[in-house]
Amino acid sequence: MCYEAMAFTFEDMERFAAEAWGELGTRTADRWREFNVRFFAGALSPVPLVLTNTLPFGKRIAFCPSLWGGKDWPSAAYSPKTRLVYVPAQNNFCGGFLGVKEPLEPGKLWLGTKEEDILLTTRPGSDHFGELQAWDPATGKKAWQHNFRWQLMATVLATGGDLVFVGGTNDRMFRAFDAKTGDLLWEQKTNSGVTGAPVAYEVDGTEYIAVQSGWGVDAQRIQDKLAKANIGVDDNVPQGGVVWVFKVKQP
Repeated sequence: MCYEAMAFTFEDMERFAAEAWGELGTRTADRWREFNVRFFAGALSPVPLVLTNTLPFGKRIAFCPSLWGGKDWPSAAYSPKTRLVYVPAQNNFCGGFLGVKEPLEPGKLWLGTKEEDILLTTRPGSDHFGELQAWDPATGKKAWQHNFRWQLMATVLATGGDLVFVGGTNDRMFRAFDAKTGDLLWEQKTNSGVTGAPVAYEVDGTEYIAVQSGWGVDAQRIQDKLAKANIGVDDNVPQGGVVWVFKVKQP
């Protein structure tokens, strides 16, 4: 069974928030509705961010987690059946910046530092860095977690058949997990690393999972940093650009 794409209204959001988080969810939804109504009516305008306690230029700072999380841009997934949120995360990576005075040019990448000066380090003694986490938003507790030796940089898909799909690892695997227990059920090596977002669709009663395999963007940037760190990682993930489609077997 596939979940259909749906357009959500404020009423849908309020109903879901109340069901998942109770009174707190209802209050949050109400405030979000009020903000949107006032913003689009022109009653609110963006406020510029002013930093009043910045570090001096030329000084390097270190921080954990790294620039890539924690949780980065790849999307998490929610299952209405299990009521769990599935999060692609990084852990045990740390980072560092060297502050430079660089003018902001609209339309261009601006980080406040040079890209080549962005450090990526690993926490000593760590046995993994990528994590697929399952959380119960109603209780705030983690239901399960699957660890990956290196980074996990990919969007998660949850299906109505209690499966969770994700790629995002430098071993080029695309994997399926049991949505309730986190057990690894299946994996397939692809031509490249899978950073694309998987989708589920149905044709004549048969469910299919499609995903694009192609390594790049932040997954490649992390790989490059790890390769330069001399910790046993090679920059050898092939580039891709292939759409894979899998047929889901019925139990």
